[in-house]
Amino acid sequence: MCFAAVFYLPVYGCHFSGGRLFGDEKMLLLEFNGLACYEGNYTAYRQQKLNEEAYLLKEYEKQQQAIKHLQEVIARQKERYRSAHRMAGQNDFYRAKAKKQAKAMKAKVSELARLEKEKKEKPKRPVSPAYEIINKWYTVVKMPAIIAHADSLGTSFGGKSVFREISFSLRRQDKVAVIGPNGSGKTTLLRIIAQIDRDYEGSLRVSPAVKIGFLSQELDHLHEQASILEEVLATGAPAKDARLLLACLLFRGDDVHKKIGRLSMGEKGRVAFARLILSGATFLVLDEPKNHMDMLSRESIEDVLASFAGPVLFVSHDRYLIRSLANRIFYLAAGKLQQYDGGYDAYMSLYRERQEA
Repeated sequence: MCFAAVFYLPVYGCHFSGGRLFGDEKMLLLEFNGLACYEGNYTAYRQQKLNEEAYLLKEYEKQQQAIKHLQEVIARQKERYRSAHRMAGQNDFYRAKAKKQAKAMKAKVSELARLEKEKKEKPKRPVSPAYEIINKWYTVVKMPAIIAHADSLGTSFGGKSVFREISFSLRRQDKVAVIGPNGSGKTTLLRIIAQIDRDYEGSLRVSPAVKIGFLSQELDHLHEQASILEEVLATGAPAKDARLLLACLLFRGDDVHKKIGRLSMGEKGRVAFARLILSGATFLVLDEPKNHMDMLSRESIEDVLASFAGPVLFVSHDRYLIRSLANRIFYLAAGKLQQYDGGYDAYMSLYRERQEA
């Protein structure tokens, strides 16, 4: 995103408007040109922001069309004036016609000058999400229809069962959100599917055509003394690709030379995400990918994930991310897995029906 020094402040419980105090949740957007207030939570803010950006772009394009139309009208009127003026001579009729053309042209020139004076600035667009780089490996690998299949999967910890007898298939077009209560085993399930944890019962087969990219919450795999650019180039990616993707993730210019050890957790998360994409992963397994991130970081991750064409399996408490990305929901609770086809809204509808049945 192309903002200069932006801060997002979630405000709960109160806000001022016209001297009065209200008690609703707000999102405050602080930019150089002022403070904007958005009603509701982060999900509501994102939708309002998208609507606002679409409106501003539409108004800009509408004004540009009006300017272009006036320029074309003035050009035609100038030609008519020259023609009438040439023919006029001492002929009162043509002289009157030329005068009329000049008056009409002057009015249009004044209208154009007013539009130019009130010319709207073209809305800044986000940096390109670099679709070709994000999907560079996925597009050249022939992915099977089923990328992973589990049958009667189960695991335990400290003698207590975490989950048992769960079965599922993951398809190449899936964007699956794993949700459920804290401690239900969501991270454990991801680590098993990512083939990091192998202490489980039942069977799990992941297609050998798939390259898994796993992102954990801890981010302890980053090298503190390396620069951002050095860290992502360690994947073997070309420098041009690395710089473009880092720009999409808000690291531009000399920012790429900052040391990892001096970054915030949100910035480290963006670096880890860039490494993941540039590693050639064709199946992303993400454990709270936006944890510890500021709002701009969250938005940049959302943009990249929206552009990724491959399968994604992720744990998140972020309803906006789940709603915007997931086309399937896995609900893990009390050791059992319930599967819902469709996005978050479809899941909520079916979940309420099951609760009421």
